[in-house]
Amino acid sequence: QGLDRLRGAAVAMAEASSSTAAAPDRQEPAPGATEDEIPVSIWEIIDEMVGFDRPSLLKALGVVISVLLIVTLGLLYREVSRGRTDLALLVMGFLLLLSCLVAAIIFVVAETANLEAQELSESMKKHQKNK
Repeated sequence: QGLDRLRGAAVAMAEASSSTAAAPDRQEPAPGATEDEIPVSIWEIIDEMVGFDRPSLLKALGVVISVLLIVTLGLLYREVSRGRTDLALLVMGFLLLLSCLVAAIIFVVAETANLEAQELSESMKKHQKNK
């Protein structure tokens, strides 16, 4: 009975995710619809609610990552000095995950800067063509 309930829940979740995955984030407006009637994506709502500018967001991420790095290095030193290599390896795994997170953040920031530079150059070209 419990297994059947679990299977039913898994099937329901799979159906819900497939129907959500098929739905686009931004729907096309109906013909004759005004700007207020266009459905808004959840990502646009989150962006409006948590709209930080990039420099302050990077500073906050830098502070959080620095604190995590300091705490992790302290834990690593403590476990190595106690001779607990199993916990030291666990902390080193967290340190590896933290470094991967930093690399991903750097990649996203670099790609965003590249996209903005491309958009700026394209808008400058369009502006020069219009003159």
